[in-house]
Amino acid sequence: AALLGDDRCTRYATGALQQVGATAAPCVGRMLTSDDLAARRSAASLLSGYGGEAAAPFAEQLAALLGDDRCTRYATGALQQVGATAAPCVGRMLTSDDLAARRSAASLLSGYGGEAAAPFAEQLAALLGDD
Repeated sequence: AALLGDDRCTRYATGALQQVGATAAPCVGRMLTSDDLAARRSAASLLSGYGGEAAAPFAEQLAALLGDDRCTRYATGALQQVGATAAPCVGRMLTSDDLAARRSAASLLSGYGGEAAAPFAEQLAALLGDD
């Protein structure tokens, strides 16, 4: 997992970690807070592929990546896999200064369903005027 941030090794490390599967999730999850963009992006992508159960412990870190234009797609995919249990982490992003983070959070909550989104109705309503 530490090689995810090495431009010369990311592709190969990602391939190997895909083969290892969800048992590598704890190691991969630690890379979500790396200073290296490639490491964060690869970690989010891998966790998405591992499924919701493996990605769930990292919902907070994944939600924090919703504001990173280069990681949003991968973080969103992983948070979709986690499902409604990630709603509290995702909901906190509704008040982010970053428009992309707010958009992604609203979209995810919509996909989680009314029960998961209900606690965030006020924040969601505030986004109605958000271009």
